[in-house]
Amino acid sequence: MAVQWRGKLNGKISAVLPVWASDHWTLLLLSRKDPTSDVWTVDYKDSLETPSDACAHTAKKLLEIASGATGKHLELPPRSNRCTQPKMSGTCGYYVAHWIDAKMREIYHNEPEMSTGTPILSAMKKRLLSMVQVAESSLTWLETHQEKMDALVERDEREKKDAAMIEKAIKESLDMLEQVRQETKLVVNEDTWDAKWGCPKCAWAKKGSTCCNPNKVRAKLDAEMLYGKKHGIPAEDGKYDQEVYNEMYAKIRDKIMEEHADTSKEFWVLPNLGKKDEPSAASKDAPATSVKD
Repeated sequence: MAVQWRGKLNGKISAVLPVWASDHWTLLLLSRKDPTSDVWTVDYKDSLETPSDACAHTAKKLLEIASGATGKHLELPPRSNRCTQPKMSGTCGYYVAHWIDAKMREIYHNEPEMSTGTPILSAMKKRLLSMVQVAESSLTWLETHQEKMDALVERDEREKKDAAMIEKAIKESLDMLEQVRQETKLVVNEDTWDAKWGCPKCAWAKKGSTCCNPNKVRAKLDAEMLYGKKHGIPAEDGKYDQEVYNEMYAKIRDKIMEEHADTSKEFWVLPNLGKKDEPSAASKDAPATSVKD
């Protein structure tokens, strides 16, 4: 504790220590002339007509810690205030606040000691009420905006999650594309371009299955994202407008056809994967033409 106090007192010229014991407040003040001085003075104030023994005992315990922090033996002096609170008034806290206020005015504004040693309760209550009103107003503002702040945080987290999912899906699609490029070839033309990649389940389907065709996966994800933004909800698997999906899909198709406008129409050909759901040569879902390596 003394080490912590030493750090707090370093570079300071004063410390105000309200003391609480037996339902009563008193004040202990430590002061020195400048931040480098090693000479500390102690001032003690108690508003009771008969000083509180319990508060004095607690103040002495605090001074033991302060002595360890300053390296000086500090003793509790007799109380220095002359004015005391009315009996049974319960205003000791106002006196302590009044003394602290006077000390701060002395330190920061070089004001002389106040002419009155007693607090003006009406003025202090008004100041305290003003501070309470400011605090209550700030709390009301925070409560009013907390829901909006929480919604913004939730939206940011959701967008980060959606972006991560899209990035993962794109990466998986690109990885699959690279694998297909290494292992297969298939025919690309205006009728069968969307058979460019994919397993026998989805490769030749114009719409619907998106299990592994990256073009369809990307069009579906884009359509789901646009649907979510349009309706103000998170993107959800399978929820999208078909027209939007078709538009996204058409853009991908046009881009691919444009990229290969000046090249041969013969590209990657699907291998015979031998899966049970692969369309037969006579199936209407089978590619119109294919070129074997």
